[in-house]
Amino acid sequence: MPLKVGIWGPGRRAAGYYAPIVRALGDELELVGVAGRHRARALAVAEPYECAAFDSIEELIEKTRPDLLIVCVSYGMNGVAALRALDFGIPLLLETPLSSRLRECDAIVQLVAEKGIPVQVAEQNVLFPVEQMKTLLVGEGLFGDVLTVQNDYWGFRYHGMSQLRMLAGFSNPVTRVRGMERTVRVWPHPSRWDGNPAREDERWWWGWLEHAWGTVSLYHYTSIAYDAPIRGERALKFYGTGGYGANEHYWCFDADRTGREELRVEWEWNDLGDGVRALAALVAKPRGRAAIRWSNPFTDLPFDDDHIGVACALMELVRAIRAGRSDVRYGVEGGRIDQELCTAIEVSHRRGGEPLAFPLDRALLGEWD
Repeated sequence: MPLKVGIWGPGRRAAGYYAPIVRALGDELELVGVAGRHRARALAVAEPYECAAFDSIEELIEKTRPDLLIVCVSYGMNGVAALRALDFGIPLLLETPLSSRLRECDAIVQLVAEKGIPVQVAEQNVLFPVEQMKTLLVGEGLFGDVLTVQNDYWGFRYHGMSQLRMLAGFSNPVTRVRGMERTVRVWPHPSRWDGNPAREDERWWWGWLEHAWGTVSLYHYTSIAYDAPIRGERALKFYGTGGYGANEHYWCFDADRTGREELRVEWEWNDLGDGVRALAALVAKPRGRAAIRWSNPFTDLPFDDDHIGVACALMELVRAIRAGRSDVRYGVEGGRIDQELCTAIEVSHRRGGEPLAFPLDRALLGEWD
């Protein structure tokens, strides 16, 4: 029987991702209601899916009794909404960031532990097909031990932190952080992001993360990463003791270790008809080893990478609910760590780039706590 799903927050994420994904996964999920402060906005999301609209989350919970709730309110309200939703005692899918304030993150983590319910954070950037394949290949030991991970504006702030930790290993904790920020002037250029016809400002962020096992992660982001053609290709790279990778390209030693050879990843597709196709699998064939394959669990649906990532996060929660377990792949603890790393980079910058032990000393947090 499909699990009943409620959505709290009738914005772009609800309309563009969650509602259509829930409908596409009809064997597993049923959308029963959408709630928002303004019923008209909730109705605009709910009506195409023939479900109820509400102007309060309490009414949605009382009248539809959902098995899980997707919380996708406005960015600044994530923490407050998460704490309020936890009072209902049902499984939750929360948006990123968990909260911009660490004290609020702590309260969420504590309450989830007390409730003993599964709560997944929808960090889709580590669940893109290319990233899931990258994690699989690294886990197979094809490139040796990972020495350095480098994020060149592939993911902003908490997204970037999760991607770095993914490749360094979620069980390989960060022990020290250093950060720096800088604003510079660039040649005037039209901005596709905000419509400015002659944008001249650019802000850079750098983060240096040291891990317990000796790995170093480098975070590198610019405010015009998505906006200006002069910043080159966005990339998530890693360098290991036996090879390296960048985005969807990988290289290892050749047979006698005097040169390198590319480990190619093949994309397999499923034809859905009418010119529509869906990703079926990513396949790598290392020399002298069996093929390594990541299979798309949604190969019969025309999902793009973002929709696959969100759907993977949602189905992780569904599996936990059906199995009666509270642990999930990326829960509130992970969301809190990524927010604390962002804070650590900023605190270090404000202290002149001073290296800071991680987790942070609460006495240093001030306005960020």
